[in-house]
Amino acid sequence: MTKTNLQKFIGKYSLKGTINSVKWVVTSAEKLMNVKAITEDKTLLIDLKWNNFTDITTDAELGVYETDKLERMLKALGENITVVVNESNGKVTSLSFADDNTDVQFMTAELSVIPPSSSLKKVPPYGVEIDLTKDFTAKFKSAKDALPDEDKFTLLMGKKSKKLQMIIGYSAINSNRITLDVPAKDGKNTVAKEISFNANYFKSILDSNSDCDNAVLRVSESGLASVEFVCGDFTVAYHMTKIQTAD
Repeated sequence: MTKTNLQKFIGKYSLKGTINSVKWVVTSAEKLMNVKAITEDKTLLIDLKWNNFTDITTDAELGVYETDKLERMLKALGENITVVVNESNGKVTSLSFADDNTDVQFMTAELSVIPPSSSLKKVPPYGVEIDLTKDFTAKFKSAKDALPDEDKFTLLMGKKSKKLQMIIGYSAINSNRITLDVPAKDGKNTVAKEISFNANYFKSILDSNSDCDNAVLRVSESGLASVEFVCGDFTVAYHMTKIQTAD
């Protein structure tokens, strides 16, 4: 494998340290490595697939308790690396990564200490679909950087424009805020009432998938926002639940 692909895989679920402890599941017959994870506050669910994965040729469940440590250790390696699953008495004990000159051994964890996750059990109808164009993504990132202490973005209908808007820093009273017009699809561009989601998570999602194009943010007024990125051999879906506001 290449170190770049492994780092991409890790980045798409760790989201800059948001999630640290996960289980890597290798299904050799499907040439697949999968991670399902959920944030500590239970408001973000991640389902990541590395398709056409052939670097581990046996089925395996690998407890990665300290993703951040693994990321640091991988920096010691060159671009082209091999991976070996080490076992003792039938139990996985570590992963070995190596290039032509350097070996890295990463100790795996007991699966019992990995926080459990799950799949999305029911997909609600999505009433809003927003194209995550490069222009819109750049504007959202800039707006969030400008208001780093604001932890939510809110979708609502503009009072004057009557068009769908995304606001960082929204409050029922006067507040510092940045309002973005959104490239929503015709017929999928209205909400009956304001709805908010975690802006920090969303920015990390966009940052970690900057190599992907043509994604769509889908929002259900029942309280779910979902986006799926397909980029090369990686497919990853993120599901965010709405957050309550104090206003």
